[in-house]
Amino acid sequence: MHRKIEWDVVITAALIGVISIIVHWFMGKDKSIKLTGNSTFYTSVGIGIIVMIAVYMIGHNLIAKRAKEIAVGIILILVFLRFQPENMYLGFGSVKVLTAAVMCLYVPVYGAVLHKYRRGGILELLKAILWMIVPILIIHKSTRVMTEIVLLSAMIMQLLYCIKKRWFKINFLLSLAALAVIVFAASVFVDKTGVIARWGHKTMSNVFSLDESTVQSFFDVNLVGSSGKENLKFLPKPDLDYLLAYQANRYGLLPAIGIALLVIAVIAFGYKSVFRCKNDLSFLMGTGCLNVLLENTVINIFENTGTIPYTDTFLPFFSSQTSYIVMAYIFVGIILSVCKGKGTRDRFFRYAVRNLMRY
Repeated sequence: MHRKIEWDVVITAALIGVISIIVHWFMGKDKSIKLTGNSTFYTSVGIGIIVMIAVYMIGHNLIAKRAKEIAVGIILILVFLRFQPENMYLGFGSVKVLTAAVMCLYVPVYGAVLHKYRRGGILELLKAILWMIVPILIIHKSTRVMTEIVLLSAMIMQLLYCIKKRWFKINFLLSLAALAVIVFAASVFVDKTGVIARWGHKTMSNVFSLDESTVQSFFDVNLVGSSGKENLKFLPKPDLDYLLAYQANRYGLLPAIGIALLVIAVIAFGYKSVFRCKNDLSFLMGTGCLNVLLENTVINIFENTGTIPYTDTFLPFFSSQTSYIVMAYIFVGIILSVCKGKGTRDRFFRYAVRNLMRY
């Protein structure tokens, strides 16, 4: 029996779309700041909602059925981008897609790939680890370190779930050891130039020496109303990375907290719905999407409070980068599909052809 659509997720996603448009409309009226992509934000939300509905109607089962082909396609795109002069973007004429957003879409697909290796042995475990490590190595230096950490951790959580469920017919501790060794080796290879060490140093220096010219914290702001600071014009990317810091300084701490809580609410409703799924495939794909959204949300909040430096993350549904907006709504479409458990589109066509042949 198919479950009904998760209306709490739908209503929250619709509400967040409306509020995000209102927020960006007010930001567009503020002449004291320089916006990076506010003019296309409304169109991006519309495209995102349309794509969300399309993904929901297609169904996660069809995506899962072609998981390896889709994964290979994404990897080939990443390889192509790796050798481009501006390898952070994939260009289609005037349209540019972020490499990081493309890679985020790999996470739910990876969950479907893992599902194909259930009841496998050591060889299948090694294949599963390679499917995880290879794209991370490809995007190295095409994205920021934090993006790589978010994507790698999201996929590790999916793989740990499979190991915990004893999908691989080898010793449990041996499975964990193999995963730990390969991930550590990949980390050493990626960090051979000391990127992580230098990033950690920047993080600590940022905690103890905040740059007041960029207003990268919630400190010294009012609960409601403008902070009265005149240096908002120096805030980097107020409609993208530092949207919460802008809101806190322009309208007060409570509106900024409200926006953050709204994003967390749609993610929480998503987890509530996905955790009720008894199907392992649905659980892997759904939690993969939610883990990416949650990790970016938490990191973006830390970034805005000045706890960590600029990391090139995003606040789901609110940051004005089109690639991230569409990606977030694609994730909601997948989540709605896995929760409803609807059939795949090719199954619908198969039944339709069968019925036609009866006549």
